[in-house]
Amino acid sequence: MTGNKHRTSLKDLAHELGVSIATVSRALRNSPEIGKEDGKNIKKA
Repeated sequence: MTGNKHRTSLKDLAHELGVSIATVSRALRNSPEIGKEDGKNIKKA
């Protein structure tokens, strides 16, 4: 274990990527409302 007990939240990820929480959520659910490139970038992070 690395000692980091903080789980990355949708809010953290959205802030880091400069997108909304809803966009991160949709990308992780493979929503057709999110472009393929955006979805790939969010999943990479």
